[in-house]
Amino acid sequence: MEVTPEMERITRILAEAANDWNITLGELIGSGRKREYVEARRYAAQQLRSMGLGLKQVGHHLGGRDHATVANLLCRRER
Repeated sequence: MEVTPEMERITRILAEAANDWNITLGELIGSGRKREYVEARRYAAQQLRSMGLGLKQVGHHLGGRDHATVANLLCRRER
């Protein structure tokens, strides 16, 4: 299986989000709900959407989340 430039960019975005929030990739795509996990996921989701990925695709890359979960993540504001 050949690694496409798009997959490399997705991997880089996820790694950057995890690194910027000092969490592991597993925590980024996992089910944890700590603030830093959610903020990192939101950032990653925004970056993936800016690449032109659909909500379903973004959810897939963020640990198999449903498209509605991704939409909610992107619409929520920090409190």
